[in-house]
Amino acid sequence: MNDYAVLHEPYAELIRVALSQASPEGAVVALDLAAGDGHKTAWLAAMSQPGGCVLALDLDRTQLADRKSAGVAYLVADTHHLPLGTAQVDLIWCVAALHLFADQAGVLEEIQRTLRPGGTVVLAVAGDYWVRRRTWPAGSVPSAMQPPEPADDLGGTLRRTVEASGLADVRIAAYLLEAADQPVELAWMPLVDAATVHLKTASAAIGAPGLPVNIGEPEIAAVLLIVSGRKCVG
Repeated sequence: MNDYAVLHEPYAELIRVALSQASPEGAVVALDLAAGDGHKTAWLAAMSQPGGCVLALDLDRTQLADRKSAGVAYLVADTHHLPLGTAQVDLIWCVAALHLFADQAGVLEEIQRTLRPGGTVVLAVAGDYWVRRRTWPAGSVPSAMQPPEPADDLGGTLRRTVEASGLADVRIAAYLLEAADQPVELAWMPLVDAATVHLKTASAAIGAPGLPVNIGEPEIAAVLLIVSGRKCVG
């Protein structure tokens, strides 16, 4: 197992679930952009159309040299100049790589070009951010497991960057990177606005929007941001 995989291993399941929640299933052509060693490409392949085309692309030939996963094609190429035709891809993942690109706007233009109308891009970015944690009543769980958007404009800069590229239906979700074995909802619940969450009590009754016990003072915490956008149709 290489260093990249070791770095992400404690949070691998959280990252996998977060990417899956933001991605439509059944892509016929899917691309893992800046795939690194390609170990996350297997997740992308698992939710793509059986028999479809799954691509793992990276500029570093050594990262992809030893990968031989069935049903995955490996491409060595510059993300700023994708070797793909226009409107060819249904779903693009870019995990922990956007900050590495010299021209982020140019990469987003290439993503726009290669996506089919209605196609989706999902970006994952991890880093330290200022947050105000919401503390919820003990034993509360959300009635909907899909995370609403975070409070306090968390990740707003990234969201606006994606919107400026012309992608539509831009959505963002945020997850605390803390205890690796906690349920995924406990990673996003501390970061969302009270008005967006309905809680389910121990009796399974669904109440009004939940009221947090406390909203903490701003603090720096490690956060995973997932931003998705869709290429306009027409």
